[in-house]
Amino acid sequence: MLIVAITLADMRAPQTVHLGPLLVVAPAITTSFAGYRLTALVGALAVGAQALIATVQTGFDENHVAQLIGLAFLSVFAVFVCLPAGPA
Repeated sequence: MLIVAITLADMRAPQTVHLGPLLVVAPAITTSFAGYRLTALVGALAVGAQALIATVQTGFDENHVAQLIGLAFLSVFAVFVCLPAGPA
């Protein structure tokens, strides 16, 4: 739900307002109540939404590429946080 709301708000906002970076909230919050699979799915959806925003707005400029890389990195990190601990 957050991904859809942020994506729609960013696409409707003026070009000077960038709401796409808020997409990091979705995978970050998911770590608190879900496992690594759902967190990975939410992270992938957030990265896809950021790519959609870049495509609809101005295309893949340096700003959008940096946002995509940062979001992908955070999503991977969130999945690692959710991984079950190995044998002690």
